[in-house]
Amino acid sequence: MRTRALRVLLVEDNEGDARLLREMFTTERPGSIELTHLMRLSEALAHLAKGGVDIVLLDMGLPDGHGLDTVRRVRAVAPDVPLIVLTGLDDELLAAEAMKEGAQDYLIKGQIENRALPRACAMPSSATACRRKLTISERTSCNSRMSSCLTCRTSCDLH
Repeated sequence: MRTRALRVLLVEDNEGDARLLREMFTTERPGSIELTHLMRLSEALAHLAKGGVDIVLLDMGLPDGHGLDTVRRVRAVAPDVPLIVLTGLDDELLAAEAMKEGAQDYLIKGQIENRALPRACAMPSSATACRRKLTISERTSCNSRMSSCLTCRTSCDLH
């Protein structure tokens, strides 16, 4: 049985950072990741509105969006698509706020290990599929536990 590729939307305006992030996926099985790279938030929002995205990797400092506003705008267009926030800032308060706004994970550019990024993409995507089947009260509990788990896992992966 053939599984379909994980459709990843990378929203990153720095070409060097985007190249490094793309290279982190080269160790994955060929055809398992379909990466689309866009440089502006407006392009990403239009792409998300069409559907067909399994997970978003979102830089929080874009030419047309900055900080938590980028997270809010993506969540408004694609509330069910898992979101991993990328930033150059080592700011745990910002990470917590991004998680409150709907991000499933938070990764600091320059501190991401090659295997950590593909793993970070796989977990929220499968967890989101499971959450779609839960009742509202079960979702609240699941989201709370998943946020705690992801925060812990991310800290372990990045140190």
